[in-house]
Amino acid sequence: MSNKVCHNLSHAERDAKKDAAVKRKDAKTKYVEAIGVWKVREMDRKGQNSALKLEWEKDVRKWEVERNSAKCERRKPRWTKPKIPAMEKPIPKPKVADFVEERESSEENEEMEGEDTSDGSDSD
Repeated sequence: MSNKVCHNLSHAERDAKKDAAVKRKDAKTKYVEAIGVWKVREMDRKGQNSALKLEWEKDVRKWEVERNSAKCERRKPRWTKPKIPAMEKPIPKPKVADFVEERESSEENEEMEGEDTSDGSDSD
């Protein structure tokens, strides 16, 4: 009898390991997809920021011409140096841990929601 129990435990352990492997594989595929989306969005952000910076550099060059001519004519420049525009902030890179925890936490939340609805002791 004890031999069957040990044999059943090893099957349960193997099933648990298989389930964990499947979860890790699913998390990895979701992570790879998220990284692909992140890379595209990050390239777009860098392109927008470089366009903003190029425009600002053109304005600074125009201002420098005005400033230099004002120096030669011994007067103050007509306008102040342009400030660098606010750049778009970087998007946080996804992490594998976010996807593994997300799946586990969603399962825990479903279990907790099931317990909350069956309890019925909270009536407002």
